[in-house]
Amino acid sequence: MIAGLDFNTLLLVNTLTLGLQAAALAYVWQVHRDYRPTRAWAIGAALAFAGTLPAMWADPPPLLEVAGDGLCFTGIVILASGIVRACGRRPPRIAGFLLAAAATTASGATFVADAPPQCRSFVFAVLMVVAHGYAAACLFSSVPGPLRATCRLIGAVVGLQAAVALLRVSTAWQPADLLGLGSAVSERAFLLATICITFLLVWVLTLLTSRRLQVELIDAARHDPLTGLLNRRAFAEIADREWRRSGRARRTVSALVCDFDHFKLLNDRFGHAAGDDALTAAADILTRTLGGIAAVSRHGGEEFVALLPDIGLDGARL
Repeated sequence: MIAGLDFNTLLLVNTLTLGLQAAALAYVWQVHRDYRPTRAWAIGAALAFAGTLPAMWADPPPLLEVAGDGLCFTGIVILASGIVRACGRRPPRIAGFLLAAAATTASGATFVADAPPQCRSFVFAVLMVVAHGYAAACLFSSVPGPLRATCRLIGAVVGLQAAVALLRVSTAWQPADLLGLGSAVSERAFLLATICITFLLVWVLTLLTSRRLQVELIDAARHDPLTGLLNRRAFAEIADREWRRSGRARRTVSALVCDFDHFKLLNDRFGHAAGDDALTAAADILTRTLGGIAAVSRHGGEEFVALLPDIGLDGARL
């Protein structure tokens, strides 16, 4: 079935798919400008799309093809760096651009040496293995919190792309691979898989931005915007749950309630900015002192409450 697919048609579909990817990620960047990874996604996708355009010519000059490869390689690296940044890691930019430069040089060398076409495919596949393989490893190893599941889904898609590229590397120089596919058929299969994975990648990256926004909204609804502590509503939910748990397990639970004396005088004399600084400092002290063992909340204007599970009255006083 794959052998019957026309390579030029697949190449055209791949270019159109990359164009749609660039448009979709540019829109995501426009909507989520405060989220830095979206910028790298949009720029990387746009460069990858631009890099495939010379292949649409009937007989493009070699220099134009090499320039297209350079754009495509750079776009892949930038897109992968944006994915790495999305999981909280700092991407190795210098190493990435050196990788793209090395791949572009290797692509140019294939034209100078009049090497067979699979040489360029081999260079492209190696770059995909390195860039996407590194991004997938970061996604699976360093994403804590509520975005873990979404980032691992992205890691699965990116890892699949790296695995497909690795299979292409293994079949580039063989007349037939382990599945009985010739080199030309492997080229078509690799291109078809890339097209499908491109659609999946756009979907999961858009899903990540949506999930991140949802997490931020939930976090904002549960935390005090000035101090970052739990607000009254979130604290009440935790206290109710902890109270029922301590009753079932017959464990003790204590609470600390503390506030500022004469806080209004502080605001009147030094201004509300000074009062906000005092509240922020108090929240920092409570978090550093009790954050590991207690749920700490700003319960009112200058009132703080800390819930202490498994700590009795003497421990609370201490």
